[in-house]
Amino acid sequence: MTFKERLTFELESLVKGIQQTKLRKITKKKVISELVSNGVAAIIALLSTKVVGYFFIVPSVKNIFAFEERRSKIKVDSETFSFLSWVLIFSIGLVVFTIVEQVMENYLKERESKED
Repeated sequence: MTFKERLTFELESLVKGIQQTKLRKITKKKVISELVSNGVAAIIALLSTKVVGYFFIVPSVKNIFAFEERRSKIKVDSETFSFLSWVLIFSIGLVVFTIVEQVMENYLKERESKED
């Protein structure tokens, strides 16, 4: 079998596989649900960066030894601070996304059942 025949065979099998695949029907409601879920999760995740700043402090030129807020905050280096903020943003965003997606899905199901 030559390269051209092999390539033609592979493309034909790929096209057959794609044609046999059943794709979910994408509706306007699903798109809106996904947009709302992603938007709310992104906004909450961005707001959660303030939570890290509330509990931790990074010594800087303005505050070399972090004396100002030593009692109420934990002193960490900048790498630890960025890692903690990344983990917190990811975790909160994931939880909020999951909750909002579930709520939107239930709302859309209830709305469809009332319309029928």
